[in-house]
Amino acid sequence: MLLWGITLRRSSQALWPRWEAAHHRLAHTAAAKELHELHPKYFPFEVTADQAKQRYLKWQNENWLTPSNLLAPDKYKLTPVMLPYWVFSLKAKVQYTGTVGLKPRSKLNNVSNDNASSLLWNEVKWTVLDRNNTEFTPEQPEMQINASYQHRRDFTEAMKQGLPPLSQAQPLTRTETEKQEISISKKFSKSSLVKLELPEMRKAIAWEFALRGSHEIATKRAYERLKEDHQAEKVKNISVVVSPMYRHATLIYLPAYSLSYVHGETHNVHGERQPQHFSGLISGLENGSVAGERHVSVQKAASLGGSLTLGLMGILSVLSPLIGADPFMWTSFDFVFSAMSAGAASGLIAQMAPNLLLRNKERNKFDAEIAAGEVGETYFTATSRSSSPPPPDFEMIRDLEETQRTNLEWLRWEESEKRVWNAEKRQRWAQQLWEAQHFRRRERRRVLEQAAREQARRQSEEFRERKRRSRWGPRSTQYTHHEFLGGAKGRADFKGYYKALALDPSLGYVSNEEIKRAFRKAAMQVHPDKVSGVAEKRKARDQFQRIRTAYETLRDPERRKNYDLGLSHGESPL
Repeated sequence: MLLWGITLRRSSQALWPRWEAAHHRLAHTAAAKELHELHPKYFPFEVTADQAKQRYLKWQNENWLTPSNLLAPDKYKLTPVMLPYWVFSLKAKVQYTGTVGLKPRSKLNNVSNDNASSLLWNEVKWTVLDRNNTEFTPEQPEMQINASYQHRRDFTEAMKQGLPPLSQAQPLTRTETEKQEISISKKFSKSSLVKLELPEMRKAIAWEFALRGSHEIATKRAYERLKEDHQAEKVKNISVVVSPMYRHATLIYLPAYSLSYVHGETHNVHGERQPQHFSGLISGLENGSVAGERHVSVQKAASLGGSLTLGLMGILSVLSPLIGADPFMWTSFDFVFSAMSAGAASGLIAQMAPNLLLRNKERNKFDAEIAAGEVGETYFTATSRSSSPPPPDFEMIRDLEETQRTNLEWLRWEESEKRVWNAEKRQRWAQQLWEAQHFRRRERRRVLEQAAREQARRQSEEFRERKRRSRWGPRSTQYTHHEFLGGAKGRADFKGYYKALALDPSLGYVSNEEIKRAFRKAAMQVHPDKVSGVAEKRKARDQFQRIRTAYETLRDPERRKNYDLGLSHGESPL
């Protein structure tokens, strides 16, 4: 038995590499087949590796403070890559609203008053942007979404600049899609083969970014339309709702060079010095662009700060006789030390400036998105709790609030900790985020459908009640019908369940979330563990049981419906 176990273990160890290799081949074959079925196209390389390197250095040298030793021969790696992009075409119904600022008109001659210090602000009702559906074409950069998690999103966004018309893209052959690589000339790379990055980002996730891009395009067009149609001086508070009617996506590959290099040093969590790694992308197209992080030489910045301080000291020395001061006071130890301190401070600021500017840019983006989301959420909450009928644009506001929330979540996914980009973590995060958003939308649709059915049921009951009254007269006192105000009717709160939870149904429809919060609050106030004494505990238990009964009744839709009709549990309506 022992010999059999040893033999089996050895056999398993010998077979495992072959099993793993077979599994890899199966996965590779499935991915290649799926890639071929997408009928992808590509643009060939037009820039060599040496040209890409020089283009990156030229881009960095636009600032004369750039370090002179960037991209040392043994400290960088330049790899040709083919970047996948989902390219969407979309037809949608677009509606917009906004607030326009108009110049006040003179009451005497009805002309614009150019001397007016303030504008008259008017809110514009929801308007359809185009009579027919608005078209968003694949040529628009906002509709071109990078389908890989391997690179920073701001880098891949820059690779779309200088893109030729998509009609000039060449189709990939079946052999190229099966091998997941294309052949290029030796002048573009030491290797004649370039790997095709797989479209790891599923089409549904890429669609979220394309939808955000369509909102950006529609917002710009709405701004122009509001200014033109209303002769407005200024426009603010623009909101758009894009309702897709048709969409289609194709896969396009763009050539690029992935750059990884070492520059400077940083400290790890243990305080140890280690080389600092950076990355960048250079487009492989003739009119393409460059994406990366700007670098500032600490030595050059320190020299600049010290030179400016010494120059100022020289000017003051020359002007000293004119102001009656001692010329040699500017060369004292204190002022020389100040010059050295200014140089050191300049170097420190130069080292910190890129990080500070990047964080400030990210914070401004977050603040703008959060402000927009809070406005929509406040409007949604106030309107949903109102006892009056919702305005005609209520559904649009709810769509707008969900869109703003989704955009903010994806903005965080793009911008948060992007300097330490990890492809696996980003992919996992994106998948979890999309699933949460999908669940939220599905639940929202379910609630809306349930609310529509409930409204239809109420209208049917009210119709039957009016018909019954016209024939038989009003009900008895037990079934007196109170006008529906979004909450209880029949024998309004006849058992005091709403009152027990400190809820007022006459103010509007009470949601399940409000019932849960009210139950928690009331339960904490009367919990038996909070009092001492036999009589007090008995009274608290009775109160707690009543609150629990109220909660169990109101949280169940069917029991709550019967309770609002004035029926006890188990009692049926007439």
